[in-house]
Amino acid sequence: WKADAAQASYRRLGNLALLTAQENAAIGNGSFESKKPVYARSDLKLTKDIARSQGWRLEEIENRQRHMAGLALKAWPAR
Repeated sequence: WKADAAQASYRRLGNLALLTAQENAAIGNGSFESKKPVYARSDLKLTKDIARSQGWRLEEIENRQRHMAGLALKAWPAR
């Protein structure tokens, strides 16, 4: 990652994962590879799916964000 891409992406919805407070504190700002086992153990499908990624760069974040937007439209359809 380039520093500017990381800075622009870190708060995007596609880059966020639901974790317990304990899990979040344990993984902190570690590398993606060090976080993957925590994601893989999640009971939440959207979090578990992150662990299937080979890497975690802007492309993966954008793809995940598009996927989540599609799910949001199904959950809350526009009238």
